[in-house]
Amino acid sequence: MSGKATTNQRDHLNADHGIPDPKATKDIKQSTLDNYRRPPIRLDVLRKLIVEWIVERRHSFNETESEALHKIFEYLDPRSKNALMSAKTTCRDITKYFETAKVTINERLSLARSRIHISYDLWTSPNHKAMIAIVAHWTAEDYKVKTALLAIREVHGEHTGENIANVVYSVMKEYDIHTRFGYYVGDNATNNDTSLDFLDHHLRDDGYDGFEPEKRRLRCFAHEMQIAVKGLLFGPKVKELEEYPATTGVTEEEKREYAKKKWRW
Repeated sequence: MSGKATTNQRDHLNADHGIPDPKATKDIKQSTLDNYRRPPIRLDVLRKLIVEWIVERRHSFNETESEALHKIFEYLDPRSKNALMSAKTTCRDITKYFETAKVTINERLSLARSRIHISYDLWTSPNHKAMIAIVAHWTAEDYKVKTALLAIREVHGEHTGENIANVVYSVMKEYDIHTRFGYYVGDNATNNDTSLDFLDHHLRDDGYDGFEPEKRRLRCFAHEMQIAVKGLLFGPKVKELEEYPATTGVTEEEKREYAKKKWRW
């Protein structure tokens, strides 16, 4: 039987009787299997992704020891279960990735075309610790503005300008930017003002050129705008307004009387 006749018969069986060509079906199945074949899992990449998830969501380090999580990974792909580490290993991995990122930031800071400007702010963490975040801003080699979080450190003792400066200066020295300090941007807290005075003292005590704190102190525009808007909306005694004892049983008349006595409008 000629090839053309065979082809006609296959077409007839497929079109009129719904019987596909076995060879074509085999090729389609094989192609489908090839398309959905799982690529090999890189355990190093998966472990890094797990660390990023732990850090971003602020999970406990022992989250990776959860039996339920192990079951999920094993269901998705038994090979991925090997990427789940103990709590101690997770902690070591986080430290390792942080140190790697720190080296990269150090290199980029060393190539900056501008001075290194910093901003920092103090707040209380959910577990009642005083934490300070220190951020660097600079102009990179390509003349684009770059920003990087340098550290989040605990401030021990009172929230004085001296204690803040001690932490900030140690971080600046870690990244070797203390001699290239430019300007500081922050809110209007007085301890931010005094922290710059102590940063200047630290530089001079270490034998470096100091700076004039008042000239290097910039105000946070967003914070200034918030204060201005509150003042326009609520008057000069906005703090008392924020502390107003809002209860469901207070009538509008009582609110007006409260306002007259407290704010004298």
